[in-house]
Amino acid sequence: MNDLTVYSLKYFFENTLDLTGEVNDFEVFEENSIDYTRIFTCNIFNLRPQIVGSTVQRLVFVDNIEHNVVSIDHSDNSFVIQANLLEAVTYKVPNPYFFWGTPINANVELSNTPSSQKYSFVFLKEIIRERVFNKKAALDREAEIRLFLLDSMDKENWHTKQFYSEVLVGLNKLAREVIKQLEKDIGNFFLDETDYNLINHADFGLLIQDQKGYIQSLFSDTLSGVELSFTLPIKIGCKCCSKQSNKKENYMFQEHTFSTDVGETTKEIDFVANGKFTKTELGFIFQLFKFEGGVYKVVNLGIDAFTGSGFGSETVNAAFCNVNESTNIFSFAGLKESTTYKVNVIQRTV
Repeated sequence: MNDLTVYSLKYFFENTLDLTGEVNDFEVFEENSIDYTRIFTCNIFNLRPQIVGSTVQRLVFVDNIEHNVVSIDHSDNSFVIQANLLEAVTYKVPNPYFFWGTPINANVELSNTPSSQKYSFVFLKEIIRERVFNKKAALDREAEIRLFLLDSMDKENWHTKQFYSEVLVGLNKLAREVIKQLEKDIGNFFLDETDYNLINHADFGLLIQDQKGYIQSLFSDTLSGVELSFTLPIKIGCKCCSKQSNKKENYMFQEHTFSTDVGETTKEIDFVANGKFTKTELGFIFQLFKFEGGVYKVVNLGIDAFTGSGFGSETVNAAFCNVNESTNIFSFAGLKESTTYKVNVIQRTV
């Protein structure tokens, strides 16, 4: 991960953020001799229906197959696609398009990006103020962040309630999921004590006058959105530690890849036996990834122990882990058979 804050967040939105889930229920029905399926989930995030004739793609992936969204219902987190799916299992909402810059530069990029690619999108507003910590601190720096989660709207024909029902409700769901997954990305950030500010912008603009609302748009596109602002504490990047052969002054990084055989769902890994982690009493954090669909996806997170608050782990996707703090032996269970896993561990040396 690049040390710049913008690249830390770019990597998060393009690679770490995972808007997937399991199908809770489904209902197949027919209209005008066409089959449709309504799929019920825990969270449809920022899904919106495809508008006939629009170049903006409103897609969802059901069992890894791409579908246009026919309609959505935020009240029960359901969406409709044109297909007969009797055994739908999983769904995925595409990650938002991410870009950053000053308002002028960002507007140029947005104007030159095809509509089919840019909605919905996340804009990181510059200039970003950072506080850099001394070398003995557990954190590298903290940055004052203003993120805008935005999507298109119909300014000429919509009333206020439509700004909310069509755009803002979904973007608020997305914003809360962003917060949730930023907090779980403990290898890069530390957000346990962070508060957040959320502001709805029905008619998103730049200049505000009393009693008049927005009088000048920030972008040439007509947009509604949610502003998410907070202080982002950023840790020493694990990838940087790895590339420097674990020679960071205050940290040691270790990566281990392993595979399960047919019938094997448990695994023990000793992180002291190779001589890297000799001080077992020092705090550490870990992340477990599963190789799936050509990429590593996080399935388990170890809670940050640097702060002296104790050690624990949180199950993200089936697999879970127990760690012996005296020996640093990791015992994984609930693994998937015949699957490749990767576990990253970072530990303080002082």
